[in-house]
Amino acid sequence: MTPLERSFLQTLLEHMPGTAALTLPHRSSYARVGDGVWSGGTFAAWGIDNREAAVRLTGAPAKHRFEVRTVDGTTSPYLSLAAILGAGMLGVKAGRELEIAECEGMAVELEEGERKRRGIVGRLPRTLVDARAFLRADQELCSVLGEEFVEKYLAVNEVRFIFIVLIASYCHVSTKKTLLVFAHHYLGVGEGVHRGLA
Repeated sequence: MTPLERSFLQTLLEHMPGTAALTLPHRSSYARVGDGVWSGGTFAAWGIDNREAAVRLTGAPAKHRFEVRTVDGTTSPYLSLAAILGAGMLGVKAGRELEIAECEGMAVELEEGERKRRGIVGRLPRTLVDARAFLRADQELCSVLGEEFVEKYLAVNEVRFIFIVLIASYCHVSTKKTLLVFAHHYLGVGEGVHRGLA
């Protein structure tokens, strides 16, 4: 990899937990965040032709590319690309060196000490709620994306549940339960709300 690619990859991996709110925008998106299913695993790691790494370096030398495996089909390609480019460009601008070593297998199978030695310490969020929290806490990424944008994006992402609750309040009880179960399952919010309905 070139020095620019190494710098880009370092901060892309560091900020990957925060980018997930944009690249995996629905609760159902997190069904793919797992180990041993060729979807990128649960650690912010990279590897050459490694389908178990969140970022896969693939292709012939001098013609290689990064394959970011933490993006699903429900995302806006514009928002995903903005998050990925923004996170990576932080490293390019700062001239960061790649401190995270290549992961040749599944990061989860490495002993904790070995993962730390390789710099593989970032975990990907396992739920949409966690992804939102990671994005809110990532001040550098929020600054790159624009704090106002992040605030509004997260508000819209969360308000969908409130909208469904309002609709449900005008529905028959069985329909109300169905809508609230949907809101919890699909949107990742309102856990337990539907259980209290008669």
